[in-house]
Amino acid sequence: SDWERHAAGREYPKTIVLTITQRELQAVVRITRSRLVEAWDLLTALPPTTRRLVSLFAKPYYFRFTADFDLAVSAAPGTVEKHGAGIFEMMLLRGRRTVRE
Repeated sequence: SDWERHAAGREYPKTIVLTITQRELQAVVRITRSRLVEAWDLLTALPPTTRRLVSLFAKPYYFRFTADFDLAVSAAPGTVEKHGAGIFEMMLLRGRRTVRE
């Protein structure tokens, strides 16, 4: 959620929540307050002719962020919580627009 548009037109989420449920176990990872460290148009690594051709179908992009994270794992007999900071990466390889799901 809380999507941000990069100057190149690609979007990235400022908040990510992952929920994993398996039998009696549930894990929730929340990545928040992300700060963009690096953004790179992956087409720049291609030769000019190939770059023009690929750009008709795709706009591959790479993002690197620093962010805070919260982890909660719930299972019998209780819940374990951890908090910290880290680096995460996002690569958009297909299409010309970001798909939000």
